[in-house]
Amino acid sequence: MDMDVEMETTDVIICGCGPTGALLSALLGRKSTKNTVLEREMEVVTDPRGIALDEDGIRLLQEVDLYDKVYSEIGEPISHVWFTSGKDGLKTKPFMHMDMSTTEGGSGHVGGICHRQPVMEKYLRQSAVACAPTSELRLGCTITQIEEDEDHVRVKYTDDSLGGVEKWIKGKFLVGADGKTGFTRKMYLEKRGVVLESLPGYEYQETWVAVNYHMDLPTPETHPDFPLWKLGYTPQGVYDAFFPVHFRFIGNPDRPSVCGTFGLRKERLWRFEYVVDKAKGEDPVEMATYDKMAAVIFPYLTHPGKTYGLESPVQYPVDCIHVLRSRPFSFSARSCNKWSVGRVVLCGDAAHVMPPFGGQGIASGFRDASGIAWRLVLACRPPAQGGLVSKPGSTSTYHERLFSGWCLERKQQLDISIASTVANGELTTARNPIKVFVRDWILWFMQLIPSLRRKLELGPRSEGMVRYKYVDGMAFLPDLFGGRQLPQVYCRAVGIISSSSSSSSSSTTSSRGETDRVGAVGEVEFTDDVIFRPESLSSLRLLVLVDALSDVAKARDELSQLNIEHLSNNEVKMSEVCYLVMSSAGCSDSTGVDVKAGTKSSAAQGVNGNVHSNGNGNGAIVTESTDQNKTKKKEEEEEEDMVLTTMQNKRVYRIATGDEFAACRLCRNRPPPTGYDMLRVRAEVGGRKYVLVRPDRFTFAACRSGAELAGACGRIAGVLFGTP
Repeated sequence: MDMDVEMETTDVIICGCGPTGALLSALLGRKSTKNTVLEREMEVVTDPRGIALDEDGIRLLQEVDLYDKVYSEIGEPISHVWFTSGKDGLKTKPFMHMDMSTTEGGSGHVGGICHRQPVMEKYLRQSAVACAPTSELRLGCTITQIEEDEDHVRVKYTDDSLGGVEKWIKGKFLVGADGKTGFTRKMYLEKRGVVLESLPGYEYQETWVAVNYHMDLPTPETHPDFPLWKLGYTPQGVYDAFFPVHFRFIGNPDRPSVCGTFGLRKERLWRFEYVVDKAKGEDPVEMATYDKMAAVIFPYLTHPGKTYGLESPVQYPVDCIHVLRSRPFSFSARSCNKWSVGRVVLCGDAAHVMPPFGGQGIASGFRDASGIAWRLVLACRPPAQGGLVSKPGSTSTYHERLFSGWCLERKQQLDISIASTVANGELTTARNPIKVFVRDWILWFMQLIPSLRRKLELGPRSEGMVRYKYVDGMAFLPDLFGGRQLPQVYCRAVGIISSSSSSSSSSTTSSRGETDRVGAVGEVEFTDDVIFRPESLSSLRLLVLVDALSDVAKARDELSQLNIEHLSNNEVKMSEVCYLVMSSAGCSDSTGVDVKAGTKSSAAQGVNGNVHSNGNGNGAIVTESTDQNKTKKKEEEEEEDMVLTTMQNKRVYRIATGDEFAACRLCRNRPPPTGYDMLRVRAEVGGRKYVLVRPDRFTFAACRSGAELAGACGRIAGVLFGTP
């Protein structure tokens, strides 16, 4: 290119603004890393392609402030996933089911949602644009050329919003999030040895047809002869009878299928997918036509008359069924041999293609964005802000090690996603009668054993949270419990509520002779939201787990003596340390309600109590009386006084119970947190006290003592950048 051409600059160029690109832009923008997204389309694509998102995906939507939209506009929780033979249509009882409604996966969320992708993409773009001018979205822009040198990537593109004018933009890095047929891989990286390869262990290669429907409600006025009106059915009741709520994998040997509602239930959207039998000469394009599609699907929407005590079959009115989309697609599991070359990175479908059996397509792209975002922030930092320079006179950073570690970790996660996809696929696509018979009997027997039945109901969540198997280059300390996905629980801020604000409260007498109440003064929150706020450029956050409020001041004193900011080269900030009290004993909420017993706390109850918990927040409290508190030694009063002062820094929280969460606004439009374990954070880090957490919610290290923490802080630069 002509080096004299005027060229604008940014830190990261993102090609593609689908779910992955939009999320990445939002994550970078929140970290003050300049990025420009080039998107070919002028509007969000209205065709809903992916419809399922797991709890990791929900957690990432939460990270970019979209939690309030998740259950109100984007989608609804997947209650259960049924695996059936389909012999009795959609009413067939399942031979196995997964319970996705519980909060047992460790994220604090339900197992997954069925969503409307266009709505989700709209809000992801809004989240990115909200970070302007750091994040910039340019629509109608098509990349036509990529050039790269040691320090920068240059991209040429046409801007249709300006009549097709050609422009250049220069960045430190380019991320291709432009899909499996996008320009970044097909026209640039494939020339540099990047190949999209089939994944071993998943040999299933078939073509299916995906159909999206929108249903109108029949009414007695529009369909007076519909027979169910005489049986007392309402229009909504008719819809519910023909389009049940649970998602179904139909293992019909004649034609495996998958179907279920997506988006909000009130929008009456339905997805039906079925296999194309090429062995019988079926043509994929022809099988997507209306007549062929109707021949496959409409029998599922026709009920035997005997179901309702009628002589003739009952079919959902055909004129109420509107096809939004019907097209063939290939099922395959493929991944690129390399996800980054030089300063160019691939994310989402550009890097890997997932079969839909596990609902992992969009979620996998989200994980890509989460894992690469904080590494790009580090790689883009100038030396004055802690960025590292590879050699004198060059601005090139140690991005190769950062990107290599990301790829190693993500490929391990991809294996996990593939495993769940394979499991679902095998339950659905088996067509050999002997295999089907053996499958059904094995699953029937397993479900006779409660522990095995529960394992089946949990599906992939039964394997627990992700734990990386360390390979050199990964960004954590394996000897200190690093590389573990940090669970998310619920919490409430702990503070001092003046005794004058409530007469019925837990109280304590400080050494000053003042009576204050130790209480949860804030609303119930997710721990991610308190650990990682405010936003900053530091690469790690320190979470301190303590048993009681009195331990907070001790931990703070220990940290101040360690000088962790110096040891970590400012990658850990004291001002960002978050303290989490692993008990709600003796703490009442701002109304004086005891959070464990669910009753009013009397003034005679003390702040030092013992909790007996089953891990779900249903324990009982044993409290000490005011008389006992008055007899405490003076030094204990002074210690308590110091704790009260410490809590005023507003970064002290206590774990919240499932009942508290169920009663708060965060639980609107979703099931209560059945199976929630409020002590799971501590269990996942092996009872350790000091936890260094990466922005992608994986542990860098978990330490038992201040000495271990000091050692871990001193190793950060070496692990992240490979420097001594």
